[in-house]
Amino acid sequence: GGFIGEVAYPTADDVKNAKTKSQETLEAGLNNSIFSQIPKEFKILDGSKRYRSLNQKIDEDADATGNFGIFSESELTVIVFKEEDLKNLLVQRAKKDIGDDFEVKSFKLEYGLARADFDKGKLTFPATYNAVLAKIINVETLKSEIVGKTEFELKSKIFALPGLESATISLWPFWVKKVPESLDKITITVD
Repeated sequence: GGFIGEVAYPTADDVKNAKTKSQETLEAGLNNSIFSQIPKEFKILDGSKRYRSLNQKIDEDADATGNFGIFSESELTVIVFKEEDLKNLLVQRAKKDIGDDFEVKSFKLEYGLARADFDKGKLTFPATYNAVLAKIINVETLKSEIVGKTEFELKSKIFALPGLESATISLWPFWVKKVPESLDKITITVD
């Protein structure tokens, strides 16, 4: 029942290289598989994924060509969030602090280093949110309030608007001294 002759057998370096190559291949495959399935509206931060090798078995019996088998089992965990949910939360916080009669004109959202607690499924990270907020102005209501006003009354009404940074008021042609009586002839542009 024995064998006499030469048999291929993996060396310690062969086993070490096979383990490393197996883990690299498995991690790349899991990354491709998982990240291709995550919808685009979800945000993935650096530090929000964990790759773990769970099990590795080596079949050190080599075949006639010197190949041997390796079985690897791993897991990849990724904690993601909907960036839109975070933006909405930040806007709600701003509304709580300064009131809800504004709209976000532009914003910049930056993330710091994420720390993940994979056992609890929790991700913490610092975020910096800079936004340009504009007071909501109901143009139609404003038009109806300024109909027929003199230039002085118009300026008083416009410059009394809360949160106004700057305004340009022009009555055209130059001899016109009050706002027209027709709403169709009044143009208000809000930037």
